[in-house]
Amino acid sequence: MSNDNHHQVQINYTEPTEKPAPLLEVGILAWLRKNLFGSPLDAILTVLGIFIVVAVVMSAIEWWVQDADWFAIKYNLRQFMVGRLENEYVGRIAFAVVFSMVTAGALIAAYTRRSTALTITVLTIIGVFLLPALLIPPLANALVPLPPSYLVAGNMDVVSGTSTEAPIPQLAFIARAGEQITISHPAFVTSDEATAQLYGFVDRATNTLRNAAINRLNAIARVAEINRLFAEDAELQAATNGLQRRLTETQRADLETELGRIQFVPAEDAAARIAEIDTALQDDTLSPEARTALETELASLALPPTVVTTYALNQQPITLRILDANLEPIQDTAILEPAGEPVIFTIPADGWYIIEKSIESDTNSAAILAILGIYPVFPSSERFIRVTDDFEVQGPPPKIGEDEARAIVLVENKYRGERPFGDYVRIYLGSFLQDSNDRKVTQGILFMSLALVAGYGITQFVENQFGGKQARRMANWLLIASPIVIFALINGTGVGLSFTDSDRWGGLLLALFITIYGTILAFPLGVGLALGRRSTLPAVKWLSTLVIELVRGTPFIVVLFAGQLLIPLIHPSLATIPNAYRALAATVIFIAAYLAENVRGGLQAIPRGQEEAGKAIGLSNWQVTLFITLPQALRAVIPALVGQFISLFKDTSLLVIVGLLDLTNAVNTMVAQAEFNDARREGLIFITTIYFVISYVMGYVSRRLEESGSGSARRI
Repeated sequence: MSNDNHHQVQINYTEPTEKPAPLLEVGILAWLRKNLFGSPLDAILTVLGIFIVVAVVMSAIEWWVQDADWFAIKYNLRQFMVGRLENEYVGRIAFAVVFSMVTAGALIAAYTRRSTALTITVLTIIGVFLLPALLIPPLANALVPLPPSYLVAGNMDVVSGTSTEAPIPQLAFIARAGEQITISHPAFVTSDEATAQLYGFVDRATNTLRNAAINRLNAIARVAEINRLFAEDAELQAATNGLQRRLTETQRADLETELGRIQFVPAEDAAARIAEIDTALQDDTLSPEARTALETELASLALPPTVVTTYALNQQPITLRILDANLEPIQDTAILEPAGEPVIFTIPADGWYIIEKSIESDTNSAAILAILGIYPVFPSSERFIRVTDDFEVQGPPPKIGEDEARAIVLVENKYRGERPFGDYVRIYLGSFLQDSNDRKVTQGILFMSLALVAGYGITQFVENQFGGKQARRMANWLLIASPIVIFALINGTGVGLSFTDSDRWGGLLLALFITIYGTILAFPLGVGLALGRRSTLPAVKWLSTLVIELVRGTPFIVVLFAGQLLIPLIHPSLATIPNAYRALAATVIFIAAYLAENVRGGLQAIPRGQEEAGKAIGLSNWQVTLFITLPQALRAVIPALVGQFISLFKDTSLLVIVGLLDLTNAVNTMVAQAEFNDARREGLIFITTIYFVISYVMGYVSRRLEESGSGSARRI
């Protein structure tokens, strides 16, 4: 058979199309299905949990934006950071922070592997804090207008319940040259509903008007609610022939008493009842007692007019003048008509001014003035700072006669009403980040970010030029030098750097000082106590055990009191030791005892064969401990050690009990100010945030160390 009769067979094979994995088997949907919706019960719990979390978060955000008084934090930020430290030493603290950030950047670069992901992560973290701080103030100033301030002019007292406020005819304020003061009647104030919803900076008289409107509306709503309950009770009795009642006799009596205390009822009900009583009073057959009861009821049914009507709000012309510090008018007297155009004054120079407002008519009336350009001030030493933009003026308000003019201060002109988000951004968040005076938040974030980047960049340059060993050596020396340099900057050296008054330390500065230096000093003492307790020498063992058990069995606050009270008893010269250093000594002893037990636990976890192997190669006992067992023991108890350091940082809140100005005491000092006596919740939330952030950073470093194989953060 010839080859021509053979045909080569060709098979064309098409690869099957690859199909994607099912959506519910991979990715985020698979994770959700496995962890959150694995069973009907899991799904129910997940939905319920989401609902609770969303409700709590939304409620918290609503309070944070609409109600919280963050001026309290803004004007006490320095106290939260450094306590009462003198102004001339604040720059040294700032330099210490910058040095620590350079060191942190160097350590990150030296002990982590260079990668695009790491660089992006570092830049992202910096951007999260830096970009908002840089962008929010100018954007808020450009896009969000300031709300008006509201002042009352009038010739009659404003009453709400037991509160009575008289409009003040002359008030002092501060303003910049070229600013315009625009005064008008708020067009929306035409009813109690509108008055009750007024929001902005208001004086006491305006707030009393607002409260009167709110109280009247609440009373009307309550009367309607009581009448509804009575009606439902009557319907239920009628339907059951009197066998069932919605209200008990006691409940009915309480509601009737409450209804009697409310001095008005809805107009339609009052009108009908008044007509009935008028008809009844025309009956000559009424007994004197019945007639007296009806007349008393008739008097109580008189429906008071609305707040707007009671005070004839914004119905009379207002005479307006603005005087300078020498009581000279800056422009001619202006008249603000009830439905007229706004009155505008232009400020000629920076400084104090006085606004005069009065009603021309002799009739009893009042007016609410909406004013743009006049805002409350916060008194600080010899300065007065405007709350909306930190513009400040030195010296007190001008005098009218023998007395200083009453200024538009924050304590009497707080922000009232539900604050819209725009107002929160402009007057709270934006001004908090605004660079001015001694509250340079944005500059602080900027310098810290630049210092971190500088330390990171310099260390990478050294590694590229001289190798990783030199880079790590430089970072290690910075780490070793940091406690010494920072202590010299905080405390002073007496040569070149004057000593600071440690009794004036406070806030975060004091908390970190006690935590950092308490840890540094307690660590070798704790290791020594741990080794002493394992010693074969009876005297050393029992002495170490006695110290450890005695201190561990005593509450930290007792140890703090002992440090404050007993140290001076050792020798009279020790009475001159500052309170902060006595607290530090007590902290060192307390933490050392706990560290000793942590380290001892780590040493016991090391197999005995490690020691025997070390001795077999000729190492002495101290060499075996120093180079073999102790490094392994410390690595094994890293979580416990860092947990102890975190606990120490949080326990610094107990320093308030021994009279030191820690973060908790800073909150107490803040709420002692009349302007912020109701801002304790804001202060506690602020220091809670500080504790959480720093504790989380310490926990993150702990995890990094724990992942390493050598007891220090390895290169990954």
